[in-house]
Amino acid sequence: MKTNITINAIEKTITVSKAFYNKASKYGTNEYSELRSAIQENPEFKIAFKTIEKKTYGGLTFEAMEAYIKTQKDSETTLKEFVAVKTIAEAKGSKYPLTKKWFLNTFPAFKADDVSKSETETLMNVSEEDKNNSVKKAS
Repeated sequence: MKTNITINAIEKTITVSKAFYNKASKYGTNEYSELRSAIQENPEFKIAFKTIEKKTYGGLTFEAMEAYIKTQKDSETTLKEFVAVKTIAEAKGSKYPLTKKWFLNTFPAFKADDVSKSETETLMNVSEEDKNNSVKKAS
């Protein structure tokens, strides 16, 4: 049975979401009855709200995304796609959120506070390709 209430006997809390609590605030609703029952069964417990831990990427600006893309293999094509995504996202009224979502889906290895081995290997390979292309062009 699915329930919207979590009882924590150690912390003596009845945990609910804010949405559930708002519905439970209306007399006569199923949520009201469910919460009232939990409170009657646990009179010394306090009501607590669920907290959602959301991963944030502070400092992940468009410039930072572009700089990161430039370190990746096939960056020219990806930069064109990045510009297209920004344009489409702006037309939809959510320029930053939609672009960030695309960026994080495109680069799942990206971590704002860490540099992974695959990232350094990719950059080293890109640098080698640039050197080889420069030598070929000079010839």
